[in-house]
Amino acid sequence: MDAESFWAANTTGRLKSGLWTEVGPLGTDFHMEASAVCVGERKILLIEYRGVAYKEMQNLLQSVRSRSMRARETKRTEKPSSR
Repeated sequence: MDAESFWAANTTGRLKSGLWTEVGPLGTDFHMEASAVCVGERKILLIEYRGVAYKEMQNLLQSVRSRSMRARETKRTEKPSSR
């Protein structure tokens, strides 16, 4: 539906779906992303395998979560001294 709206507007550039995961016949995860693209009058739906990009995003998010947890723990343990 989003791609149809994008194509109907005849917009330049591309509209990305965001990452999703498909499970292959052997149980392997495949991380994919679709893009709607207009090239002149041609309407193209591009589906990309994004395994490396998915892993990079997963690692980045995990790093941010870990830093956030450490910062909260540091704040919690560094109570102001009461005199």
